[in-house]
Amino acid sequence: MNWFTYDSDGDHVWIQGVGEMTDGQLAFEDLYSTAASRHGIEYDPGSLRTIPWGKAVLDLGCLAGEMEWDSSRAEFGGGSMQLERLTIPSGLDCDS
Repeated sequence: MNWFTYDSDGDHVWIQGVGEMTDGQLAFEDLYSTAASRHGIEYDPGSLRTIPWGKAVLDLGCLAGEMEWDSSRAEFGGGSMQLERLTIPSGLDCDS
């Protein structure tokens, strides 16, 4: 999963992790965000920090779903949001 969001200061945050199917849901037990000192040509790989973020569970249907998360970072806390498919691949038959 790659999730782009913002922190409480309005700075962008990328959250990443690899999930596994568990009981019909996609579970991400270990999500991380990253930080580096510079971007672009001044990027120094040695400055990259991987920061534990928390976990999430996706419960997905064909057209919609829900994501629940629990972050170890207080500013994100726990919560949920409804998800809606934005595109449907040609030939995919979705009734719900």
